[in-house]
Amino acid sequence: MKFFRGIYLTYLVFFNKDRFVKEEEKYNEQNSNNLDKSSGIYLIRQSLYGSFLLILISGAVGFCISRSLTIFLGSPSKFYLTTIQGVGTLILLWATLAVRGWDIQTWSGTTLIESINRWTYRFLCCFGTILLVVSIFWT
Repeated sequence: MKFFRGIYLTYLVFFNKDRFVKEEEKYNEQNSNNLDKSSGIYLIRQSLYGSFLLILISGAVGFCISRSLTIFLGSPSKFYLTTIQGVGTLILLWATLAVRGWDIQTWSGTTLIESINRWTYRFLCCFGTILLVVSIFWT
C-alpha cells in the first residue's frame, strides 16, 4: 500500500466509517481472485527484508533529524531527551497494543482492513523508532 493511500484510508477508518466500508467493498471485489499462492519461504524472506529495510530507513531518518537538531539547536536539555524517549516508547507500546490479529484475519489475508491494520502498525513502529533514535543521537 502506498504511503498517502494508507494515510487516506486510515483517516477514513477513524473519521468516515461509511466511506471506508465502500472503499473496502470495492477493494475486496477487485482482489477476490488474488489469493496468495506464494511459497511460505518467499513470504518469510519478503517480510524479513522488508522489515529490515523499514528499520534502516527509520534509523537513518532519526539520525539525520538528530544531527540537524544538533547543528541548528545545539545540545538539548535532559528534559527534552527524556520527553522524546517517553513519547517514542509510548508510541511503540500503542502500536503493539493496537494491532489486531485473528479477530479481523481472513483466509487470504488480503482485505483492505487487514492492509490498514498492518500499515498503521508499521507506521507507528517506524515513528516511535525515529523518536527513540533522535533521543539517542541528539547530543
